[in-house]
Amino acid sequence: MNERAVALSQSEGLVLLSSGEAVLKGVLEAEAEVGMLAGPARGGFELIFDGAERTGVDSILREYNVRLQRTADAVRGLRVARAAAERGMASLAWVPNDELDECVSVLTGWRDAHLKSGVGMVILLEDNPAGCPVTCPRQTSQRLELVAIEASDLESLKIAIDEALRLSEVAHAPVGIVVHQRVLRACETVRAAPNSKSESLSAMLARRRQREVARGAETNDVLRTSRRMELNEFSAMPIRGERVATGFVTVGPAEGAMRHLVDVLGLHGRVPMLHLKLIEP
Repeated sequence: MNERAVALSQSEGLVLLSSGEAVLKGVLEAEAEVGMLAGPARGGFELIFDGAERTGVDSILREYNVRLQRTADAVRGLRVARAAAERGMASLAWVPNDELDECVSVLTGWRDAHLKSGVGMVILLEDNPAGCPVTCPRQTSQRLELVAIEASDLESLKIAIDEALRLSEVAHAPVGIVVHQRVLRACETVRAAPNSKSESLSAMLARRRQREVARGAETNDVLRTSRRMELNEFSAMPIRGERVATGFVTVGPAEGAMRHLVDVLGLHGRVPMLHLKLIEP
């Protein structure tokens, strides 16, 4: 087993991952068993195939019954993932920013077609404002009433896959994860967690205890569930009655930039910030 396969098998500590490996690690760590990954090898998502084709990684995917399918375009990838979900298999697809407009009609047609109970489907939406300034995945999600969260970095992306699958099970509909193109081109050190099938009994019980509150509240109310999951994060909030001149609301990679700026200026703990991970609704 080579070092990249070891990285995907790691159950604790820090590990260096590319964006494609972070997606694969997120799939392996997710509580739901994801059986299908589908989409084109472009728009930053080609790194998913690069990570999967490394020696040893392909055997891990087979062990977890994860199938990776390269499609000609994003529309075909969505349909492959949807077909897998209709067969009772959790799935993940991705859409490059410049193909999003072509996928709108497909996503619109799925508005009233609910997924099977207990089955999740996640769609990664590339945000590339420089290469495709006209089409914004956040606005498209809002227009389609597509539940969506946004990743701020690779660790956030890895964790977001499990979160989106859980929200999808609640909504009985696909859930989007908006990912900025800069994040898709990054390589970062992230915290590893046990893969769903390889974790020990004690780790499994600990994972379930951590999610017990959120799981118990999961109804068809996505907003209520997202609050229990604490997707949106507050920091340095003022105490009751205190007035603060300035606060910030961040989305996506702006969170990391804002935290860095606050630390450089020596204002840590003095500037209120609200980081929005759930962007629709």
